[in-house]
Amino acid sequence: MKINATPGSIRTVLEYHARTKHHLDRYARSLGYLDWSTQPDPFRRYKHAPLIALSASEPDARPPLFDDLYVGNGIVPRTVSADTIAQLFYDSLAISAWKAIPGNRWPLRCNPSSGNLHPTEAYLLCDAMAGFGEGPGLYHYRALEHALELRGSWGQTDWQKIVSGAPGNTFFIGLSSIHWREAWKYGERAYRYCQQDVGHAVAALTFAALTLGWSVHSVTNISDDLLASLLGIQAQRGPDAEHPDCLLAVVPQFQGMLNARVTLEFLSGLDAETWTKNLLQHRPNDLSQRHQNWPVIDRVAAACRIVDDSKPRAIIEVRHASSTPADLPKRKVLARKILRQRRSAVAMDGHTAIGCHELVRMLYRVLPGSLPLGALPGDPAIHLLLFIHRVDGLQPGLYLLVRATAAEADFRKCMHSDFLWEVVETNPVSLPLFRLA
Repeated sequence: MKINATPGSIRTVLEYHARTKHHLDRYARSLGYLDWSTQPDPFRRYKHAPLIALSASEPDARPPLFDDLYVGNGIVPRTVSADTIAQLFYDSLAISAWKAIPGNRWPLRCNPSSGNLHPTEAYLLCDAMAGFGEGPGLYHYRALEHALELRGSWGQTDWQKIVSGAPGNTFFIGLSSIHWREAWKYGERAYRYCQQDVGHAVAALTFAALTLGWSVHSVTNISDDLLASLLGIQAQRGPDAEHPDCLLAVVPQFQGMLNARVTLEFLSGLDAETWTKNLLQHRPNDLSQRHQNWPVIDRVAAACRIVDDSKPRAIIEVRHASSTPADLPKRKVLARKILRQRRSAVAMDGHTAIGCHELVRMLYRVLPGSLPLGALPGDPAIHLLLFIHRVDGLQPGLYLLVRATAAEADFRKCMHSDFLWEVVETNPVSLPLFRLA
């Protein structure tokens, strides 16, 4: 299994990256205005699909605390049920608030999104349970109603082919992107924002799962074609179509494990053609009556497809570790309260400082294996240049956090020769943090 890494596809991706950068003298290509007559519907629906309402339990004063989520092994796993799966979606991808001005009203969701456009769609693959269908099924999550749409159901034999090799009670969430929702506003940059937003969704699901004592892990070695078949989106075409992004395994028993690999058998045991025959053939709604075409988005999406070249078995990648230094005190902030509230930087006063220990806490959590980034496969490819102001104990300036040790030498070679490269002493843990200027 590999990304479509031919020389031509790599060149396409690099050209897209360069083409869609903003520059000092111009923005990347877009319409330059919002065509409200073509604004896409922010909610996907499957017409006439059976709808299953989910319970919506509001946060209360019960633990865990938000800082408990980063420790690992500290939260007793809840039983997988219709109610706990409902809480997982309610705390991660559901509507969290409504905003309004005279004559207009729009929703906000728990998972952040570029421009509040929400290109990401979510699908649930789970075993039979009370409150859902009679057998194992595939469901589409409808955020507007906080409900599931039944897309297909299967017998236990097919379900066992999917979960063979996984711990008990494992279920899956698949994520896809509708590029048009972002392209409507951002033009050619839309593919960038779709990738960013699916990352937001993975993080939101990871945090919400942790409140239930569960953990979220990427399923790797799965082709885009097979993932599209599993999610029932393989027949979608045109600007409103969904593109498969990733498959996540939600597992109650994996907390605290690091660098484990669990083999799934369904790539060799499940026939995609037979699987799709069991889908309920409900048509997805049209999002817009007209569309602006951005061919470069289709080209880069095709270049980034994961193709099936050898039919290996899928792997659940377990990369989670504790994300809180033991010497940092827990803050008395409830986890579900944080996950359900809107989080925006709207009141920068220009003088309030934070302590160095709070910066250390934040930076420690973006190191390899930490939550929620441990839900993503692969080694770190992004490092942080930090413009630090008003942090007690640190001089204002330009800093670099090197998230992979091997990258330091390359940075030293390619960066400005006048940079200081002073190692920053941080307590209570040492970070790969350098003051450059």
